[in-house]
Amino acid sequence: MLNRKMINFFIFVLENLGDFIEFYLIMIANFKQKGTIWIITHF
Repeated sequence: MLNRKMINFFIFVLENLGDFIEFYLIMIANFKQKGTIWIITHF
């Protein structure tokens, strides 16, 4: 049985998942362009 807290949490996860995927794709693109130096300097 779904209650309102679970639904709100699910929506929260979905919204943040979109941001995470976008960040992940940008990170992959930078990794292919510049290599590991970008990751070392940004993390």
